Amino acid sequence: MKISELVQSARIDRAMQIPVALSGENRSLTLGQIIDALASSVISFNRINTETYDVEMMGTGQTAELLPVVFDSRSGRENFYALKVTVNVVSGVVRRSAVFYTDFNGRENFYDDNGHIRTNCLFIAADGRLYRYNGTRLISAGITDEQATQLKLLTPIPVASENDLETMEQAGLIVPGQMYYISEND
Repeated sequence: MKISELVQSARIDRAMQIPVALSGENRSLTLGQIIDALASSVISFNRINTETYDVEMMGTGQTAELLPVVFDSRSGRENFYALKVTVNVVSGVVRRSAVFYTDFNGRENFYDDNGHIRTNCLFIAADGRLYRYNGTRLISAGITDEQATQLKLLTPIPVASENDLETMEQAGLIVPGQMYYISEND
């Protein structure tokens, strides 16, 4: 039977089975198993924190509040924290206070059994950027905007003729650094 001949499912269910071949044996995985494996391999967090605050404190104990988890990239901190920021205006002066909690709900997703940041998973920020921890730093696991732009520039764009290329140049449609080519006629 071909995959195209199977009945399409109207809804996704964790109990759905997916056939796999492993070392010549046919087995099955459930969709729930795949979801659970991904959940422990790709950990979401809010953002990388580089901000400084008027008052900064380390929270004691586990926070009961559901706070955003940030990676504080400032020297000496470089860890994941649940971050609570409060803003107070006193005599017209805005003061921002931050409490960094090391013990927070979901901490086990970020740290291994020895209390070290996990190196066997990926971390995804709320803005969609992907990171991994290399044992000392949180580094990009995906491409940066600059790298994406460079890849785009290095991807040649076909142009029908020299006249079309000239017209594009006069119209200001030529992107500096972009590669263009005119294909040869066979």
